[in-house]
Amino acid sequence: MKIITMVENKYQSLKEFLIPFVMERYRSPNVNDEFKRIIEDLAKSFLWCILSVSGKIHLQEITTVSIAEATYERGLYNLLGNLVIGQRKLRIEEIIPFLPGEIHNWLLFLQNNGKLTGNYNRFTGIYSSS
Repeated sequence: MKIITMVENKYQSLKEFLIPFVMERYRSPNVNDEFKRIIEDLAKSFLWCILSVSGKIHLQEITTVSIAEATYERGLYNLLGNLVIGQRKLRIEEIIPFLPGEIHNWLLFLQNNGKLTGNYNRFTGIYSSS
C-alpha cells in the first residue's frame, strides 16, 4: 500500500491547477508535441522545486533546478536536438534564456490565485517557502 505524503498531495493539486494554464500558452498548432512535452516536464519539475525548498531561493536558481530535474527525468538525450515552432527550428539552448520569464509567470499565476505555498517577490525574484 502506497502512502501519499502531504507534499505529494500538494504537488498533485498544484499540478492540476498549473498545467492547464501552462499548456494553454502553447496551444498553437505551430508548436510541436515534443516542445509541449518539454514545457510540461519543466512545469512539473518547477512544482517539485518550490515544494521542496525550505527558506529562500532566487528565480534563476528555480529555473536552473527545474531545467536540471526535467533533463534528468527525461534523460539528457531527449532534450537535445531541434524543436519546431511553425517554420522555425530551435535548439533547446535557444529557449533556455526565456525560461526565467516563463517561470516568473508561473509563480505569479500561482500567487495571484492563492495557490503558491510560499511568497514570491516579483521585483527581486526571491521565492520564500515561509
